[in-house]
Amino acid sequence: MKRLFIKPMDEQGKNTALRSISYAVLSFAFILFGYMISVSITPEICLGDRILESLGLRAWQSHTEANSGLHYTIFYGLSMIVLGWVMARITLKHRQPKLYKSIPVIILSLLFMGPLVLSRFF
Repeated sequence: MKRLFIKPMDEQGKNTALRSISYAVLSFAFILFGYMISVSITPEICLGDRILESLGLRAWQSHTEANSGLHYTIFYGLSMIVLGWVMARITLKHRQPKLYKSIPVIILSLLFMGPLVLSRFF
């Protein structure tokens, strides 16, 4: 009868697994942060606009206080969501295939259900 022994994980394997988990957590953090800065909490308050204003950047294309024109915050938010999605696809493709396949569903549910939840609290 042949015995199967599991080899102990060497330092290189341990670092690779930890790095992969770190990238997965970082990718979901990018998705959530991109969502948070691109969604308006109330019609007057958008977290992304406040963050850009505190950094000295414009959130709107127009120079007036009317908040009209092209909204730059949505581009920053969408780019962070896409970056997080690409990172999650690369990181989770082989390690967590079920989670990998459900990432678009998670993003779409955040985009559609999030404003409903936020409107109840604010």
